[in-house]
Amino acid sequence: THEAGHAVCALFCEHAPPIERISIRGDFAGSLGFVRYADPAHRYVTTQSELQDRICTLFGGREAEAQLLDVPGDLSIGASNDLDRATDIARAMVEDFGRGPEEAGGGGSARDPGGAHGNKPALSDATLQVLERGVQQVLMEQRTRARTILSDHVEELTALRDLLIERKVLDSQTLDPFRKKSAKAGR
Repeated sequence: THEAGHAVCALFCEHAPPIERISIRGDFAGSLGFVRYADPAHRYVTTQSELQDRICTLFGGREAEAQLLDVPGDLSIGASNDLDRATDIARAMVEDFGRGPEEAGGGGSARDPGGAHGNKPALSDATLQVLERGVQQVLMEQRTRARTILSDHVEELTALRDLLIERKVLDSQTLDPFRKKSAKAGR
């Protein structure tokens, strides 16, 4: 369910990279499953839309569990790494790339308030709070977006989950029927 949620969100996010493989076979590193995305060669520029789609896709696993599993409020801990990664991306968007609220003055990193060489002034508590609100806003927008995508495409989510349970590993070609549905949906 978790991996199918990531995949369905990726299929219906315009700027998400194509999926190469989905697996629910455990590996030696302790991962119970994964979705591997194509890594386009010579990609030098990342857009805000791509970052937002990454966050949305990361929330897809958790939100799929919430929608399909009959365990309200008792989701797996599999989403903890996804949540950490989503928060890191949102924090970078707001603090490093100036995508935060206007009152933050275009950003400023709370992670390194003194700058790389200690020549930036420390950020005020008020600015830190504004930046944190901006990070939380990005996260909530993308979580809501993931939830909406999965609700709108619950048939695809369920079908992909069932196919994944049956086969354990799906390759790019197996996802073609799902891609065609996402193309018809405007992706």
